[in-house]
Amino acid sequence: MKINTHSHRFTVLTTAFLIATSSLPALAAIVQVNGDHTTGTTNFAIISTDLVNQGQMTLDSWTGDGGFAGDVNDGDGAISGTDFYGAANPTLTFFLDTSVNTYGYDITKVHTLAQWASNTAASQANQNFELLVREVGSVSFSSLGSYSHTPYTDAVGAHNASIELTESTGFIAEKVNAVRFVYTAAGASGLTLSEIDVIGVASVPEPSSTSFICLSLGSLLLNRHRR
Repeated sequence: MKINTHSHRFTVLTTAFLIATSSLPALAAIVQVNGDHTTGTTNFAIISTDLVNQGQMTLDSWTGDGGFAGDVNDGDGAISGTDFYGAANPTLTFFLDTSVNTYGYDITKVHTLAQWASNTAASQANQNFELLVREVGSVSFSSLGSYSHTPYTDAVGAHNASIELTESTGFIAEKVNAVRFVYTAAGASGLTLSEIDVIGVASVPEPSSTSFICLSLGSLLLNRHRR
């Protein structure tokens, strides 16, 4: 029986392409959940083992500008003078340690908290920020969108407001080595940022789609040679 090698080659290539393209990550569908309370305490569980928490092996360094560069990643969520950014628009960048995890980190959740304990300037708990990440091997940051939660005016009193970001398929971003927050002072009296959590896991290498296609082509050529 004669084998149609042209048809066989097309089938192999089509199968390889379909498998390769099916392994590409789906487009992110980031889900935002807002929280707010008229108290000066946290409204979500601070996770001290998050990737950017001070003292974690996963955190290499971080920078902050605008107002006071406070301890917004100390894992306690407490209000203190060092967390106060005033009327400035801070940019905070967290650089992750890839000396051990060379493939970077997969981000599963981002949680931010702003709060104020006095009876005035309640809008300092409002949040507006753009979230950006840098992938391993890249020199630039990519935006994952802008997020806002501004429930307060200046006459509300002690309060807090949080933003939680997750992704419908599991990962907000993959193979990340830096995370950046660009804030806009959302209230008339500025912003009081208290805590940022970036939750994730070490990335793992994925099978190369290109290698799979090459192996398929090699197998096809070998079979043709044998015939």
